[in-house]
Amino acid sequence: MVRGGIEPLHDVFELNNSLEDGLRIQNNLDGEVNMKATCIKAVTIVFLACICSISNAGYEKTSWGMSTKQIQSLYPGGNLSKGQNSEPSYDVIRTVAGLSTAYLTFSFNTKSELSSVQILFPKQGTKVDLKTSTFTQTSNDEAEEIFKTLYSALKIKYGKEEPELQKGTKFWIKNKDLITLAFSSINKTYKTAAITYEKMPSLDGVTNGL
Repeated sequence: MVRGGIEPLHDVFELNNSLEDGLRIQNNLDGEVNMKATCIKAVTIVFLACICSISNAGYEKTSWGMSTKQIQSLYPGGNLSKGQNSEPSYDVIRTVAGLSTAYLTFSFNTKSELSSVQILFPKQGTKVDLKTSTFTQTSNDEAEEIFKTLYSALKIKYGKEEPELQKGTKFWIKNKDLITLAFSSINKTYKTAAITYEKMPSLDGVTNGL
């Protein structure tokens, strides 16, 4: 959430102000200070940009707890439905990691609050029926290639993955998000590459009694 970035930003501004004050004092003694000040400001700006870019927990423009209407506004043109226990889900097609046919499912809890996002990758360039949730399956070789493409993109975005807990599954933990890359088995014959974003479960009280 954005709120989580307020205190770190304040600390960085304080650090930046202190550095600039020191540089003004040295300016009369060293003709190279102006260049140093410029460099420090540039580094600080980049640092602030990094903080702001990772301050939102959730997939892309979303944050956990968003309503169905908010998600529909951000990703128009999809299909809203209700599953078991009246938990809504919203399906839409978008381009992800350069792949034009990505099937996004935004899942909500019983309070209609966003709780997870799953992205499946059908055969590229084919039509997806969002109302019936049917699409053309990739071959296993195609799924493997898509998996490699997604793995490279996720490594660039999130860095090195966490230690592997299950063979063939990659996952990252970033800013209270759990991001998983794995194969989703549609049936015994075919598999498709899938990315899942979900909020890290709270560990409060888990260690009590241990």
